[in-house]
Amino acid sequence: KRAPDHVDQAIGQVRGHADKENVARLPKTWGMALDWSDMKGRLALGELERADLVKRVAQTGDGVTLALARRDFPPDARRSIADGLAKQRAERLRRLDEIVDYCKTTACRRRTVLDYFGDRQEPPPTSFCCDNCDAPKVEGQTAAPGRLPQVPMPVQIDPADIHSVLHGLDAMRPAVGKARLNKMLRGAGTLGDKDAGTPRQPLGGLFRGSSVAAVDKFLEALFAEGLMHQGDEDAYFVCTVTPKGRAAWSERLPVAAPLPRDPSQWRSAEPGSDDGASDDVLATLKLWRTSQASRESLPPYRVFSDKTLMEIARARPQSSGDLLEISGVGPSKLEKYGEDVLKITGES
Repeated sequence: KRAPDHVDQAIGQVRGHADKENVARLPKTWGMALDWSDMKGRLALGELERADLVKRVAQTGDGVTLALARRDFPPDARRSIADGLAKQRAERLRRLDEIVDYCKTTACRRRTVLDYFGDRQEPPPTSFCCDNCDAPKVEGQTAAPGRLPQVPMPVQIDPADIHSVLHGLDAMRPAVGKARLNKMLRGAGTLGDKDAGTPRQPLGGLFRGSSVAAVDKFLEALFAEGLMHQGDEDAYFVCTVTPKGRAAWSERLPVAAPLPRDPSQWRSAEPGSDDGASDDVLATLKLWRTSQASRESLPPYRVFSDKTLMEIARARPQSSGDLLEISGVGPSKLEKYGEDVLKITGES
């Protein structure tokens, strides 16, 4: 894999400005000559540093001073830089998808933001909530074409029973997009949420511990079988159960879609029964984070945010792949902290 052109240009610029002592002093405008955006220049320099090819010695308003680890930049290092930039791009696109999903959701926007930051505080009953919850009702307004009449939410949903799961998805209101639904089913960001797994929020954390990919595969299977439908842009991409899906759960017809995880392998079959273990893991993770932050002279949130630690404690990843699927854990943090975190979650 060849490094992107702007990385090759960055290497050329650094080498061209290096003196006999392998110190390069780049002026503030060094990237403008290459018609770069400021972000592209910073990304390129960041990847050179991550690959241990240069070290930032000083940075002022006039430019940046770099120390070269070596004058030659081997192909392996260039490929590493290309991989790093590709992963950064994928992460930025994932975050963009979350923003788009938030903009298009018909769910409570306030609840969405609070969930993202792990805050379960409920708004005062008389205050304004959000444009979705408090939008004025239009007289004579009817349901969207093809929308089935609402059914009551079951008191409890059995995650090992596909018909029970379909019933819960059918009763869920308001409908949400696929990304939001995936997050809800995994219980992402809901550690300490006393409503999760209760009649008030029975879908929250239903497949807790499953990976993003596993829940996505399950939802795609429901779409493929025609049991669920994802709307288009005009319908805000929300997911709803189809008439075929309602018939499947109400008449207990055969369903081929595999559940995200084998129920026999779940750590806990009862909702909330792993809360104590998760709290213990979270406490251990926080102690480790404090110690790690002290060693690096960083504030603790620069290691991992509270929200990310909550998701790690709840999911208890057992491999690097599992850990990488948690929001807030990117390739660089996986490489830096993954071994320590997996040791903690593996002992839980």
